[in-house]
Amino acid sequence: FISLFMEDGRKVVFVSWPSIEPLHTLLYNLRKTVSKSSRKDEEALTFRGKVKLHGVNTAVSMLGEEVRLQSRTVFVDEQSKGFARWAKQHAAYFTALSRKVSVAAHQKQVSVFGEWAGPGVQAQSCVAIGKIPSCVWAVFGIIVDTKVIVDPAHISSFLKPGGAPPEGMHVIPWLSDCPMLKLNLWDSDQVASQTCYMDQAVAAIDKEDPWVKQTFDVSGPGEGIVWYPMGLADSALCLDVAQFESFSFKTKGGSHLMREVPITPMQTDAPRICLNPVSVQNSDEFAELALTRGRLLQGITECCKELASSERADFIRWISDDVCKELTAELEVSGLTFSEVQPRLEERAGAWFDCELSTAATSAHPNAQRAFFSGLCFCFTEGISFKTKSELTTLIKQCGGIVSYSLNSKCTHLITTDDEVRVANSTKVRDALKRVQSSNSDFYIIREAFVGDCAKANTRLSEVNFSLSSNAANREQPLKDEELQRRKIEFRPTVYTAGSNTEPHFPPRDFDVLRQDILQATALANNANTNKFYCVELHRSNEQFDERKFMYRIWTQHGRTDELAATGKKKGGCVCETRYMSELGDAEILYEDILESKLSEDKGYRRVDVVSASPLIGSKPRTTTTEGDADEAAEPSTLHPAVQSIVRFLFEEASEIIMKSVAAKVTSRGIETPLGLLSLDQILAGERVLFDLDSVLHEHECRSLDAVTKRKVEALNSEFYSLIPAVLGKTKREVMTAVIDSPQAIQEKLELLQMMKDISKVTTASFGQQTHQSEIDRMYSATGAKLERVENGVALREIFTTLGGSGTGPVTQLRLPNGAKLANVFKVSRGDRERNAFREASRRLCGETPLLLHGSRSANCLGILSRGMLLPTLPHSADKARAPARSDFGYLGAGLYFTASPAVCLKYATAGRPASRAVAFAARVALGSVKRFRQVSPWLTAAPDGHDSCMGVAGAGSDWTEDEYAIYNTSQQQLEYLLEFTW
Repeated sequence: FISLFMEDGRKVVFVSWPSIEPLHTLLYNLRKTVSKSSRKDEEALTFRGKVKLHGVNTAVSMLGEEVRLQSRTVFVDEQSKGFARWAKQHAAYFTALSRKVSVAAHQKQVSVFGEWAGPGVQAQSCVAIGKIPSCVWAVFGIIVDTKVIVDPAHISSFLKPGGAPPEGMHVIPWLSDCPMLKLNLWDSDQVASQTCYMDQAVAAIDKEDPWVKQTFDVSGPGEGIVWYPMGLADSALCLDVAQFESFSFKTKGGSHLMREVPITPMQTDAPRICLNPVSVQNSDEFAELALTRGRLLQGITECCKELASSERADFIRWISDDVCKELTAELEVSGLTFSEVQPRLEERAGAWFDCELSTAATSAHPNAQRAFFSGLCFCFTEGISFKTKSELTTLIKQCGGIVSYSLNSKCTHLITTDDEVRVANSTKVRDALKRVQSSNSDFYIIREAFVGDCAKANTRLSEVNFSLSSNAANREQPLKDEELQRRKIEFRPTVYTAGSNTEPHFPPRDFDVLRQDILQATALANNANTNKFYCVELHRSNEQFDERKFMYRIWTQHGRTDELAATGKKKGGCVCETRYMSELGDAEILYEDILESKLSEDKGYRRVDVVSASPLIGSKPRTTTTEGDADEAAEPSTLHPAVQSIVRFLFEEASEIIMKSVAAKVTSRGIETPLGLLSLDQILAGERVLFDLDSVLHEHECRSLDAVTKRKVEALNSEFYSLIPAVLGKTKREVMTAVIDSPQAIQEKLELLQMMKDISKVTTASFGQQTHQSEIDRMYSATGAKLERVENGVALREIFTTLGGSGTGPVTQLRLPNGAKLANVFKVSRGDRERNAFREASRRLCGETPLLLHGSRSANCLGILSRGMLLPTLPHSADKARAPARSDFGYLGAGLYFTASPAVCLKYATAGRPASRAVAFAARVALGSVKRFRQVSPWLTAAPDGHDSCMGVAGAGSDWTEDEYAIYNTSQQQLEYLLEFTW
């Protein structure tokens, strides 16, 4: 049977089971394609249902003597939760079946699809199928050419030539207690009238899976129902693939819903069949809608052999791909794009994974038994130390709760201290007290001990014994605004130089940082060069209380940003100062006063949004752990040396480009500026400033800038460099060079920020993990891609042929332009989203899909590897008349460029400059109908009508010396290989 899995000579191609959408998505897509006036004229369709099993989608594809096994997205041989092992044990059956069904199908490929289900297949599953004695393969459909067979009797008849089915193989029947359903999908009123019936059917499945009960005598809930449009079947009870995918839908029980459903007071506990996509306001609400426990647990099942930190990136990528595929309608009705919600989505998915990992390592109780905080939302005040917040956050998430950084309407608990409630100068405490006094809903102000005691008891305890709300009667009256202002004026403690002999006593390391803000101010007005930072922290001593000692300290640090970057030392050119207080209320008033002053228009500072502060910034309490400490315990990398080398090269190339313009370097943690790890939100804010600057310049493109406009340009430049710390220099010439005052300069900065966004997204998924990975392993994990060095075989020969060599000759005979040598070839594997999109585009366009080359400077390749190729963008106000000169100017406009010429590819890869090392990509490209050009057409943003791609044809009288192709839809390409060249 192993011989059936040989690498060469295969004829079987991968066939995926058509995507089956929820009912609300199917209806939404139909509304977009059918005019409203014609909907009710359509006839009702007849549907039949089968129980939906909670397992993994698998298949056996057969053609003649060849048999191949599939998961949902790829061919498999050893994984898929034991399916491949079971199939190989019954090789004789599948071999005999393959020979006979191939004859019956007139030598067309046959793919038999089933759900591999049973104990251990799905993570933390409590459904009936998970309780049966051993795993089974339950067949639900067959695809032959363009036809789908789902009728159980027809499936059994089709499989009969193979003989008696092996042990563990079943065919899922129609639901006997669920009669046929008639729906006019174009008539919303008629569909709505049937939701009660569907609700009842799904509710029955959610209580008892009838097929599992009847077949295995095991009780328990099912996952839901899949409804098939049998009214469209032909006389042989076969469905067309396209019709099947367009009209089949699924309805799931409440515990398996893949999105949250809005609940109204009139709703019962029955499953809710939705007919419309849910609209949300922002990325946070979308993440909450999408990241249901069902989807997160399915991600664990699909991606993780075992729950380990090394699988975190794969898990996040699967969640991202699945949400992008399943919730397209929700994004559209909300007016959001996937790129807008993806960072928040992946951040929350990563946090959930970390919580599950921590729970698995520290607790013997299954999560289902520790979900006593489910539905609760906790918020912390500044009086709770960073360390305590981190520990409590982990416990809360392990027990099913969530944490909010702001006190909003969803919060059910505020965790604070007795002192903060007594003084009541904190905004959060004042708002919480008003809410307790005026609201009839359950809201609690509690001590931090509540969370720990609940975790120890493994249940939610009564809040009464932990409540601070009762202290409201004994608290000091909160200060009114005029009193606060008076206190600010009167309260001016002595300012000390940090480390001086005159400083009051305060523990050098044994303190907590209650709050930290990092500010940056940059001003380029009148050729001035202000480029400075300000860090302020609120400290609380952990020493035993003593009236003679101060318990609170305000610690500040300020200086020039570029000098901090140049020295690389904490005190390089910086001033550190301290102020001491005995009361938290006084410390908070002073802290807010300092911030208010620095953030005023006169001072010009702006907050810097960093993921974590730089070691050069801020104090260093005892709880601080440095990156070096973690690296000392790092395990040696198991990556192939060539993979290690190419990953390090890509990071170094990106870092070199960024460091030329930005005071930063690229590491496995992200973009590290002298102030800290730059966040994606900060980079996006800088991008918005560039768009505003472009609009100002666009209004005055035909005339010189007047004084008012110059001030606007200077202000926007200052704002940009306050958001994106830069090495500006000190001379007038250096300052003038840094000013962004032309479309070309804006485009250069936009390209720089695109690279920074790529790196930020690449590294965010792996930041903050508790891992013993080496730095190179963290870099590799951060790319989110898998690289495998290709050393021999068909793949390597295909690359040689693409590069102009012989498909059969030795490697040494490969001749490349300018003495270049092919050093390494790496197979690139990314998420399912790109693969599925390309497969769909290839099927739709029905053209050739050649392997073509794409060259880009090495600094861009880290981003391409992590997020795929993006179409080039210009400033939002740019138009044909004023488009700036692009550094990657394209003769066929704003497309993605490919070539069959190694010379052209290497020219782009080296940016026309001498190099000792470069990389390029080989991608499969769906060209479809090609429009040929002989003259430059740089204003194209899409292929002309009736065509899918463009081609610059080389030859006499042409602007091209080598053929080039351009596509304008990213789904028309799929990265296959990363090529490394040396000279």
